[in-house]
Amino acid sequence: MHPAEPLPDGTSNRSQSLRKAVRILRQFTHSAPEKSLVELVQQTGLPRTVCYRMLCTLEEEGFVERNSESGRYRLGLDLFSLGSTAITNTGVHMVSVPAMRALSQELNDTALLVVEHKLQALCIEKVDGDFPVVANVMTVGSTLPLYCGGAPFALLAHMSGKQQEQVLCTPMIARTSHTIVDPDKIRARLATVRAKGYAIGDEDVAEYVVAVGVPIFGRAQRLIGAISVGGLKQRYDDEHLAKVISLSRNTANEISMRLGAE
Repeated sequence: MHPAEPLPDGTSNRSQSLRKAVRILRQFTHSAPEKSLVELVQQTGLPRTVCYRMLCTLEEEGFVERNSESGRYRLGLDLFSLGSTAITNTGVHMVSVPAMRALSQELNDTALLVVEHKLQALCIEKVDGDFPVVANVMTVGSTLPLYCGGAPFALLAHMSGKQQEQVLCTPMIARTSHTIVDPDKIRARLATVRAKGYAIGDEDVAEYVVAVGVPIFGRAQRLIGAISVGGLKQRYDDEHLAKVISLSRNTANEISMRLGAE
């Protein structure tokens, strides 16, 4: 059968419907969690009737919810449940969480597990210590640029040169006055981070917040993710920073070994 021909059972049509539904779901982001029908029509390019029909189906399945007062849509909890299942069943998550809890308990700081996803740093786990970061820098499911922060920069430093240049060629926005957005300065810092084996984010994501990021590797030294330990800058004197670096590196090495790194 010619590939362009629709399958007799209507599979091709169902596939197109699925793509349209996914296109709608992708419009909801952390920065814009709610959307109106008009906004979704404009952003997806779908006809209004098609978009509305898709939203009705997604709402019936629990993948989106509609605010009865405003009429705006947001992602539903059933979709969150699916995402949580995907995260908790990844090998790096299962191996890392117990070690992160021990690390957070010993340091009393916030520990994050971050992976690269579509050239961004995606947080897939967060463990708060007795001194949680006041500013919600990262929450589970949120993303950060790879050019700032402890764990994100640790990821960037160990990615391929091609991927690094893809990140550096995109418009980079300074989140604080300490964020470095000059590509040449970032390239120089990447080499330093690779040599040291860890990255320090010093108020470059949020004011008064410091974080140490260390990469995690798997078999054949494949980059898997990174852990981060951070807290308020007032707690991060030289002694505490040195302790965080040492324990974070030990924890990352332990996780890497369990994931098959040599």
